[in-house]
Amino acid sequence: FWNDIPWTEDFVDISTNTPPSQRTMVKMRWDDHFLFVGARMEETDVWATLTEENSVIFHDNDFEIFVDCDGSNHNYKEFEIN
Repeated sequence: FWNDIPWTEDFVDISTNTPPSQRTMVKMRWDDHFLFVGARMEETDVWATLTEENSVIFHDNDFEIFVDCDGSNHNYKEFEIN
């Protein structure tokens, strides 16, 4: 399923535009019904501070996926994983 899909280039820190000390990259594919996202995230110190459902997590170490089907930058879905 994933073998013929190439990895993205390594991610960069969006606040500084510099490469982070550990690598993150993804593979994506889709069909008429689903979007599939596979991520490879190197992390030597996995942590989280939030304990309540639906907490704002982007202040912590997280991985985010934004899906903007109409390209408007307004009507998007956001998935955050910590």
